[in-house]
Amino acid sequence: MRTLCLVLKSMLKWISLGVPIVLAVAGLFFLLHPGYQLGRGVWHLLTPFPKPVVANPPMAEVSRHRVSWVADLADLRLHESSGLAASNRHAGIFWSMNDSGNQPELFALNLHGKTQGVLKVNTQYHDDWEALDAFELDGVAYLVIANSGDNFRWRSQRTLLVVAEPELTMLTAPDEEPVHIDVAWQIHFTYPDGPRDAEAMAVDSLRNRILIISKRETPPTLYSLPLRASQPVIATPEFDLVHLPRPTREEVHLDRRAYYRHMPSGMDIAQNSLLLTTYKDAYLYNLSEVSPRPLRVPLPSLGQREALSFGHDSDRVAYVTRERLDGVGFADLFKIELLDVSAKMPEVAVQDTP
Repeated sequence: MRTLCLVLKSMLKWISLGVPIVLAVAGLFFLLHPGYQLGRGVWHLLTPFPKPVVANPPMAEVSRHRVSWVADLADLRLHESSGLAASNRHAGIFWSMNDSGNQPELFALNLHGKTQGVLKVNTQYHDDWEALDAFELDGVAYLVIANSGDNFRWRSQRTLLVVAEPELTMLTAPDEEPVHIDVAWQIHFTYPDGPRDAEAMAVDSLRNRILIISKRETPPTLYSLPLRASQPVIATPEFDLVHLPRPTREEVHLDRRAYYRHMPSGMDIAQNSLLLTTYKDAYLYNLSEVSPRPLRVPLPSLGQREALSFGHDSDRVAYVTRERLDGVGFADLFKIELLDVSAKMPEVAVQDTP
């Protein structure tokens, strides 16, 4: 009994010493990083997922499509491929990059999955790169990087970085020190309804804007931002993606990871077509509609998909990447061909039950 009392006393002593240390470290962190909202972070940590539904309503699918494997991503440094963008200067070349905790680097890839060169961006904003796109403005090709990740939804401000897309001849060999490039301009932005996590971003060139989709809300919201801004801006809500499926009780019962299954993880825009991928399927929207209703594009269950891009000058062929599991193993590039985008309803309808 005496031994147990001594152990408990010792534990209480260390706890009493540890609590002030933890509070001091936390206080110092938020003093040095005033853009974080602690209350929101704690709340979202305690309530990370939306409530599952009994079932989802039926959704129309594209009538005919094909998914095929293209290549392994050979460069082991590219272990997450959180963003993918088809080059506007070089047909058959894609740009990609890693997620948080990595160098601010862009990888130029060919359709064989081989790295053609690496570009290092001179920026302090690279705590959570999540999406990438390519666009042209006034005859100049650019790449836009979304430093938009925020798992706890507690960062008040996020940033888009725009760099001029270089010629491949400017890049060094894949095994040499990467070429450095400055940011052409950057867009600091906030959301009108508090911090959001976002991994899907694309440029809508027809309307001279950038679209970004929140990830961890139900339903997700599509926001718009200007292509250029000299001052911080507030993202404009365009519409909620109310037709996207939600995790069902049965899915969650079988696999707790099902909470993530329908979260948006990447998208791209070509003309009026917006193609969005989740961790399960892809969804095709027509942006010319007042209230877009998507067509589902069924995809095989092949690990965690993080990035998607239409091919060069195409709104019917897209490419999607699968990241390496825990940073190791295989990472792949797949092709999605939209052969017929007329609507096809599923044979068995499932009624939604709140």
